[in-house]
Amino acid sequence: MRANRTSSPVSTLACLTLSLSACVAFLVAPPALAQGSSWFVSFEGVEVAPNIPRNSVTQLIDAGSIETDGFSELVFSFGGEFKGSIPGSGMIGAILLPDEELVDYLLRNEGHFAFPLEVKFSVQGLRTHVFLSEQQTAKIGFPRYRIYLYNETGTAASVSLFVYRNRR
Repeated sequence: MRANRTSSPVSTLACLTLSLSACVAFLVAPPALAQGSSWFVSFEGVEVAPNIPRNSVTQLIDAGSIETDGFSELVFSFGGEFKGSIPGSGMIGAILLPDEELVDYLLRNEGHFAFPLEVKFSVQGLRTHVFLSEQQTAKIGFPRYRIYLYNETGTAASVSLFVYRNRR
């Protein structure tokens, strides 16, 4: 038995219009910086300029924050792609600092990283534009962390931080 495939021109046009509208909305909508489930969060495609030293607090790239209240540990990894030549040396990484007034004061006024969680990658011997860190696991001590990025290489990079929050 063959299915009836006749439809009115109006219903065909309506379906086509809805499909096109959905495609345009998907393509035009700006991507959210932090996406994920209640357990997994990603911060993807953050552009990090070259020559940003880890200890230069005024130059660090603020990539947003992550809620950790109700979780006991983080498993996180870091990766991305260098945009120009492959750098011969240097580090690139992410530092997660408690999003607390005192911690921010110590960072901005004393240059001190209080209670940091960090994931980094050494580009020494890198043969491709793509880099991936080792996974890190850390106990959570604060309900929210702010994410700062640095790039001590001479090449700009697009980086992503992937975080899985655990309730162990």
